[in-house]
Amino acid sequence: MRTYISTIQSITYIVLFTFTIHHSTSAQNGTQNLGGATTNGIGNAGVTMNNISAMYTNQAGTAFIEGWAVDVSADQRFGLEELTTFSFAAATSLNVGTIGIMVGQYGFDAYSEQKIGLSYARLLTSYLAIGGQFDVLGFKIDGFGNTYSYTAEIGLYSKLSNQIHLAAHIFNPTSSKLNEIEELDSRIKIGMRYIPSRKLDFFAEIEKIIDRNFQIKLGAEYAVLDNLDLMAGANLEISSFHFGFKYVIQNHFTIAAAFSFNNNELGNSPGVSAQYWNRPMTDEVTSGK
Repeated sequence: MRTYISTIQSITYIVLFTFTIHHSTSAQNGTQNLGGATTNGIGNAGVTMNNISAMYTNQAGTAFIEGWAVDVSADQRFGLEELTTFSFAAATSLNVGTIGIMVGQYGFDAYSEQKIGLSYARLLTSYLAIGGQFDVLGFKIDGFGNTYSYTAEIGLYSKLSNQIHLAAHIFNPTSSKLNEIEELDSRIKIGMRYIPSRKLDFFAEIEKIIDRNFQIKLGAEYAVLDNLDLMAGANLEISSFHFGFKYVIQNHFTIAAAFSFNNNELGNSPGVSAQYWNRPMTDEVTSGK
């Protein structure tokens, strides 16, 4: 059990981090979510993930990785081949922290986005981690050529106890621009994770894109078998609903599949993910606790 002082410190860090970032960002346009089924299945409420999927959601969570891990994911927005996203991430723990790399590709010939990120995360204490990532973003529009932009991400992650985790993350705190006129989105996320048992996780996240409405995301993951988890989630702002499963093979390899739908108006968005860990998975790793 964490001490009372440690708990107050963690909450204070998260609140100050979010408050400071909120008053230093503005944006107009943005990039796409990455991570495939592992994030899609829980309604993209992934700011409190602390496995390899944290490369896409909050790099501070990778500070808890032991050994190395890789992820390969894909999803298809609204069932359209032109809106397919591919992503790859790898991270390894070192004596000085965890380093990682991720690559994402979205779109089709007429319009596409690319993202390359280099990340670093480390534990400040046994229960508090910080992480960041430097991003290179590429945009290709048919007839207009290629445009590149550079930005960063930073996050905090705190394990208040074995049952309650808090996290916060900001994308583009520097308000970097796509060009002289158009800015990139600045996204703020803050979330909580509640783990009532070894079999069950609840996720809650609030995301704010500057000048847009808050998005409230909820998710859950339940281990129906030792090697099989079911996932479900929802985004209350856009009325999207998410379902999926995760299956562990020989305690090193995970495959996941998920889909989401939005009031049946825009079509389903399926996603898949495959992850490999060089060390045997514990209950905490397989569920991302």
